[in-house]
Amino acid sequence: MTIHAVRDWFNQLPARKKGVVVTALLCVLITIGYVPQRNPYVLQPSDFKEAQAAARPELEQLARNIPLVTADGQTVALRKLYNEKPVFVYFWLTWSDTAQAELPILGDLYKTYGHDVDCLIVCRDRDAHTRQKIAADWSYTMPLYFASMDSADTYNVYSVPMYYVIHQGGKILDIHKGGFNTRRLSYSLEEVKRN
Repeated sequence: MTIHAVRDWFNQLPARKKGVVVTALLCVLITIGYVPQRNPYVLQPSDFKEAQAAARPELEQLARNIPLVTADGQTVALRKLYNEKPVFVYFWLTWSDTAQAELPILGDLYKTYGHDVDCLIVCRDRDAHTRQKIAADWSYTMPLYFASMDSADTYNVYSVPMYYVIHQGGKILDIHKGGFNTRRLSYSLEEVKRN
C-alpha cells in the first residue's frame, strides 16, 4: 500500500471513524516513543541489596554485654551467663498487663528448660521502692533480675514485653517483641538447648 492509497482510504472514512483512527495512531506513536524513567518511589533490586547490606540482621549479631542486678543486689554480667550456657532474656515492666499474664507461663517453661537454659526475667522498673516490692512479692522459682533503662536500651527494648534467646557463646537465635507465642518460644528454647 502506498501513501496515496492510505490517504485516499482515510479521506473516504466518515468523520467519526477518522477520529478513532487518529486516536489509535497517536496511542501507537506515544507507546513507541515512550521511554520509561526510573520512578524514585519504586524500589529496584539493587535498592534491596543495599538495604540488606546496610542493616545487618540482629540475629546475626552477638549479644551485647549488659550489667544485670539480682533480686538480692548482686551485679552479674550477661556475657558471663551466656558464655556458660544458653540464655533466655525476658524484659518486662510491672504495669504491662501482657507481661503480668505471661509470667506464670514463663514459670512453667522455666520448670522445663531451666536446667539447660538460663532464664533471666529482667524487670526494667527504675524506682528502688518498686524494685524492692517486686523482689519481696516474687513467687516464681525463676530468678528475677533488674536492668537500668540504659542497659535495656542497648537491646533496643523500647516496648515490653520483649525477649531474646541467645546461644551459648552469644549468638542471638530469636527476638520477639510483644506478647509471645508459647509454641514459637518453646521451639526456640528447644533449639538453643540442643546446639
